[in-house]
Amino acid sequence: MGDITKVKLGSCSVNFDGTDLGHTKGGVEISYDPDFTDITVDLYGDTPVDKRLKAENFSVKIPLAEKTYNVLKAAIPSGTYSSTGERNKLTIGKQAGFSLASVAKRLVLHPTENATANKDDDVVMWSAVSIDEVSLPHKFDEQTIIEVTMMALINENMSAGNYLATIGDTTI
Repeated sequence: MGDITKVKLGSCSVNFDGTDLGHTKGGVEISYDPDFTDITVDLYGDTPVDKRLKAENFSVKIPLAEKTYNVLKAAIPSGTYSSTGERNKLTIGKQAGFSLASVAKRLVLHPTENATANKDDDVVMWSAVSIDEVSLPHKFDEQTIIEVTMMALINENMSAGNYLATIGDTTI
């Protein structure tokens, strides 16, 4: 029989490199996309006898509702950021070949319905980086939402089977 206490809903906090990125609007969506290759033998023609993992992609779409420089830093990883007191700026325009792995950071999603100490439903990407187009809408009749898509890159400092991410309490 089912367990109604296992039904979850609600938002999550978004923490990137130790910084809370603020409110979200529209829901955070996590995606796991494995890619397999078919293993075939002549005896069975094109019918697979096995499938082998070729690649794994783990990503998250985050619609961020607060337009802050912390959000812009996370959204545009190739940018250069500087600040003086209350003044901030982001400059954009790197040379081709810039390594996103060099700026990938830890991303933690924590359901807001869980107590801070309850990490059972946390999603932690060890080396996350923004990979898609970033749009900064300025419309008089709409709220500005900055949608950021983060992808997990391989982190060889983690153990095999845990190179991309962990769902749950990372301390166990």
